[in-house]
This record gives sequence, structure tokens and C-alpha cells, in this order.
Amino acid sequence: MNLKNNKGFTGIDISVATIVFIVFASIISMLFYNMAVSSKKIERKTVATNLCIEIIEALKESPFDKLTKTEEASMDIETLQTISGKTINLPNGYVPEIIIEDYKEENVIKILRVTISYKENNKNEEITIETLVKNI
Repeated sequence: MNLKNNKGFTGIDISVATIVFIVFASIISMLFYNMAVSSKKIERKTVATNLCIEIIEALKESPFDKLTKTEEASMDIETLQTISGKTINLPNGYVPEIIIEDYKEENVIKILRVTISYKENNKNEEITIETLVKNI
């Protein structure tokens, strides 16, 4: 007489398979979540970098004599658009700071420094690009 039945699955087999599936599914979902968060972070940093470059290019195309040294406050976007003639679309959440300084107290070379600040996960992030412009 055979008392052992080898047909079908036992409760232990199903429990182990379910636990293995849940572990792998949670690992894969964590990977997808981390990829989405990293992708969004890189996208926001790219927008800030491109905005810095766009502002620097607008400053370089402006007449040199209009690039006056900013004393206490930075140049605002409206002033930049007026002197450069370019329209710069500023996305929501990005705050520019445009600083113009004289280089070595000569009025031949200017330092252009653009900083874009934005929030990422309730943390302030910023991108700064600095360049020199020479009066030709």
C-alpha cells in the first residue's frame, strides 16, 4: 500500500515560490524606482545647465559696454533680454543669478558668472558656469 501521494503541489512548495517571487518582484520594482528618480534628477540638472549656457550665450552676444558690473544684486532676466535682444524662457522652479565683474580692474575683460538654483527633493541644488568676455 502506497500512502505517499506525489501528485500536485504542497503548501510548502507554494509558500516558497510565493516568497521567492515577492523578493524578486520587490528588487526589480526598487531598481525601476531608482532609475526613474535618477532620470528625473539628471533631467532637472540638464535643464539648469542648458539654461546657464543660454544665458551665457546671450551675454556674449550683448554689446560689451552694456555689460556693466553688478554691484549688490544680480542682473535680472528682463534686463538681459533688453540688452541682448534674445528671449529666454525661464521654466518654473529655476532661479537665475547673473553676476558681471571686471577682471583685474581693467575694463577690457569681464567675468560672467551664471548660477541657476532649483529644488530637487526638497533640497536646494545649483549649477554655476563662469566665463570671460573680452572687448574686441
